[in-house]
Amino acid sequence: MRAWRCLGQTAVEYAVILAVLIAALIAMQMYLKRSLSGQIRSAADSIGEQYAPTKTTVDMTTTVSSKTTTTSILKKQQDIGDNKTGDVMETTTTIDSKNPETTTKTGSETVGALKDGL
Repeated sequence: MRAWRCLGQTAVEYAVILAVLIAALIAMQMYLKRSLSGQIRSAADSIGEQYAPTKTTVDMTTTVSSKTTTTSILKKQQDIGDNKTGDVMETTTTIDSKNPETTTKTGSETVGALKDGL
């Protein structure tokens, strides 16, 4: 009979230890989640800035290669229809693709909120 008491007492001790361990793990669950979340955020931050549509800045360079000539001639007192006369501006634009000129624009653009309150 004494052996059964020892065996029963040992089983109860193991059950109590197991219950204490489970209670400790349940209590620490919130802290474990926070730790894991912090590690994931740290890894994401090490990759680079997170995308935010209201705080996006872009550096851009635009290069245009063409040679454009615009000529304007003012013709005074021309017939403009309905028995009326007036000054007419005649404009001619010529684009020369054989001898292009290169224009480079460098700058940045910041995109803000698309609508109020976003």
